[in-house]
Amino acid sequence: MLDDDRPDYFLSDEEPDENVSGKNVIDFQPATGNGSANGNAEEKNSRHRLRKAMIWTGVIGVAILAAAFYLRYCSAYAVDAIMRVYIVNVEKRGLVFKTYEAQVVAIDALADTTKVYSHPEQFTIADESLAHRLQEFQGQRIPVTLHYEKFYATLPWRGASKWVVTSISTNQ
Repeated sequence: MLDDDRPDYFLSDEEPDENVSGKNVIDFQPATGNGSANGNAEEKNSRHRLRKAMIWTGVIGVAILAAAFYLRYCSAYAVDAIMRVYIVNVEKRGLVFKTYEAQVVAIDALADTTKVYSHPEQFTIADESLAHRLQEFQGQRIPVTLHYEKFYATLPWRGASKWVVTSISTNQ
């Protein structure tokens, strides 16, 4: 039983009248008039500006991330640093990326009698031929001068240490 005298269109297959109660009906279809064409163009322009702003924000974000990655991982913050050392051990390490790693003892650390000696320093060797040259001095107590670069972080293919030996020289 219905509460009112109006027909119930949800329970029947009949089409409703255009204006059943005499009230205005909201039409959700875009009107074709002078005012709607201008509004539609403004809406498209607004969407275009929003899309352009999002693309530029993405491009700037990627550029900032690329610059941060370069500064963190690829840019050396100390170049041409020098340390006089004795070579303790040189070995090839790594599971996927095989790199040469060296343990060295700084001559200054051995000569300083006020501090307790703690441990050897770890270096990554940049070149295989350089690693073979350093293996010749391993355990011989011959002082070697290492020229190295310091990085903020390590990369798997560069080695396990932030300090990378670029060249060596001996005082023989």
